[in-house]
Amino acid sequence: AGRAVGRCRAAQGGGSSGYRWHDIRHSTVSRLIAQGADIALVQAVAGDASAATTLKIYANLTAKQLENAALEFNPGQALLDKR
Repeated sequence: AGRAVGRCRAAQGGGSSGYRWHDIRHSTVSRLIAQGADIALVQAVAGDASAATTLKIYANLTAKQLENAALEFNPGQALLDKR
């Protein structure tokens, strides 16, 4: 996270928009994960040292996606609907 955060701090300048660069970074990474982006790409955007670090930080998002997918696609329900 160090390199990305350092770039964000350097780019921040003197203005205050009400957003912190950390929030923007977190939002961007969260959206990439939600859209199914490759974890190596997400790691690069986040500036994390490893993909494992990125997955550890954002694991709660992938767990929620798995839960949503399970609720959306239920093979057992599909069989019952065919009756």
